[in-house]
Amino acid sequence: MMKKLRFFLLALAGLVASAAAGQAVETGTAPWDTLPRARVSDALEYPLMYGWAKQLLATDSCRKAGYRPDRFNIDTRYAVLVAPDGDVRRIVIEENKACPGVDLVVGLALQGLSRTHKFHRTGEDHPRWYAGRITFSGSPQSQ
Repeated sequence: MMKKLRFFLLALAGLVASAAAGQAVETGTAPWDTLPRARVSDALEYPLMYGWAKQLLATDSCRKAGYRPDRFNIDTRYAVLVAPDGDVRRIVIEENKACPGVDLVVGLALQGLSRTHKFHRTGEDHPRWYAGRITFSGSPQSQ
């Protein structure tokens, strides 16, 4: 099980590295509540995120933190540095120390939105920081 999870996390990390060419993705802090809201023109791929999260939440560290792969609620804040043309230059994700990997799932979802140009143009003449929040949950009823 642990070997399988390590491989899964390495595969996810590889996706982040390949998708993030020229784009910095990191965990950290930001003035989440004072930044203007990020405007995104499409929804996240929740079924894909749900599958990734379900595997991660089965780990011992996540279970000790109270997460369960069949019943969870993830709420993560993020900040994005958006160029005037809508390209995302940087992504900062609120770190989840209790369950390592949750921030990776959120990062992959945000990169997907960025890669498909779903963040709106800013109308500014320089890159600007925006904040948002990703919330998703899983339960036996959502399967």
